[in-house]
Amino acid sequence: MARRPRVVRIPFPLARAAGYGAELWANMRRSPGILSRDKVLEARCKWWTCDARRAAEDLGFEAQTSLEAGLAGTLAWYKEAGWLQY
Repeated sequence: MARRPRVVRIPFPLARAAGYGAELWANMRRSPGILSRDKVLEARCKWWTCDARRAAEDLGFEAQTSLEAGLAGTLAWYKEAGWLQY
């Protein structure tokens, strides 16, 4: 995306309340929301790691799409769906 992210630290109880409020707003609008209580819990995880090596070793999994191609496709889809504008 060629953007530098802004990091904003928010106390967990406030973030959880914002997630709940966002869920209510999405339900009232009858449209999917970006923020929810579950997303707040996911964001709270400090050490997200995406690595398919264990799946390859244990299950013989091999990704058919590279990370770069997958991210580019996802970004294009988000822009096309109107979920991301820049």
